Amino acid sequence: DSVVFEVTFVRIPEDQTDFVDRFWQETDEAILPTGLRRHLAANGFRCGLVGTPVPAVLQDVLDRQLPMDPGGGAKMIDPGREVVARTNRLRSRSGEMGKIVVRSNPIAKVAALSYHEDGRISGETLTKAQLLFSIHSLAQGDGQVRLELIPLIEHGQLKSRFRGDNGAWMVDNTSRDMRMFDDMKIEAMLTPGEAVAITCTEAQCGLGDQFFGDDRAEKVPRLLLLVRLQQTQMDDRFEDRELLEPIASALH
Repeated sequence: DSVVFEVTFVRIPEDQTDFVDRFWQETDEAILPTGLRRHLAANGFRCGLVGTPVPAVLQDVLDRQLPMDPGGGAKMIDPGREVVARTNRLRSRSGEMGKIVVRSNPIAKVAALSYHEDGRISGETLTKAQLLFSIHSLAQGDGQVRLELIPLIEHGQLKSRFRGDNGAWMVDNTSRDMRMFDDMKIEAMLTPGEAVAITCTEAQCGLGDQFFGDDRAEKVPRLLLLVRLQQTQMDDRFEDRELLEPIASALH
């Protein structure tokens, strides 16, 4: 029941002013209900489904990534100027929560605000905040995978917590307080090769800005997160009796 995702962060190029328009023209934002899209936009997030092949404008940007130095194995590129900020493979077990770290360095203070359709604003100030997405996957058996992503902030000091383990109590020293934004849960059904793309809105605001917005002080451009389904080991499309019986007859 394991699923493998490829998690990639791409720096949105500042010198390509038409990148955003061209990218979203080739990305399916209708995978999310209209109400959820509005709610995400109010909180600074934009999301859609990237098919295969990837949008041409994104491929053009990825092609700008300089090759590895065949001698030393290091990237021949100025630090901080890589097109692909980072990428890694994530193995997800069905029903278990994983985490995608968006900002690697904790932020001293984050205003964790949530804007609601009725005009209300709720939230709090969180210290020593780590910005993440929780990730859940559920293999469907037909080669597809249901993916769930929820914005998540871990904050505060590490705390000792007790947890049960095979009838005994164990101390977990790595836990911190969590603030999960369930009202911004992103759900999508993926086939291998497809990806969910998430970034901030053009008018940077709210959580989306804190997760993906550019840092003027550090001159870091905006980020685009791609969570691509690489493979799933659960595919029962060929267990259909109507498909197996003719094969079995032919073998006999």
